[in-house]
Amino acid sequence: MNKELYDKIRTYLKNNKTVEVEFSYDFGFDLSIEKHSEDYDFFEDQFGDWLIEEFTDLIFNSDTNGSTFCIEFELIENILYTFFTTEIADPGGIGYIQEHDKEELITSSLENILTNHLGIKEQEFNERFLKFEINYDGESYFFEVYYQEEKINLNKNDRSEIMQETKLIMQDWISTEWDSFKVIINQWDDSFDITGHESYRYEIKPS
Repeated sequence: MNKELYDKIRTYLKNNKTVEVEFSYDFGFDLSIEKHSEDYDFFEDQFGDWLIEEFTDLIFNSDTNGSTFCIEFELIENILYTFFTTEIADPGGIGYIQEHDKEELITSSLENILTNHLGIKEQEFNERFLKFEINYDGESYFFEVYYQEEKINLNKNDRSEIMQETKLIMQDWISTEWDSFKVIINQWDDSFDITGHESYRYEIKPS
């Protein structure tokens, strides 16, 4: 990093001020310091070069598929680090998002439980009328299933079996590289994507 920028960031951090940058391959970058700050133009000019010349190398080294990054800086034992996070839509990739379909959650076991509960024959079951409402982040797990716009109130064992089976399917979508993730499926969604978050920390040295 350019020594002027390096020293200025350190001075800000030592004075309990933050320096944050949002960077996107599509939209460039945005500073979070006050625009009336006397240093705003300096940071804007310096970060423009640093992001293109050095930060993109950090992205490459991290092997992330993210395209938008929230960049912060921190001093740890007088060493300057950049800490950045990125949000990724499964399976990720710059300019490429692959959606999942509700059909991925429809298994023979689920069909069997639902047809028995609804009192209909298997050939009468129509996947078009089946809807899910799911919010899952690895810890909290909200799950509802609907058929012909009516919520299905399953008994405890059947509900537990379907939820566990659905959870296992969704876990196959989750990258081991992610620090956290969220699956949100609304009742009227036939297709959806999931989002994951990755974070990285690198030491910054002056040049």
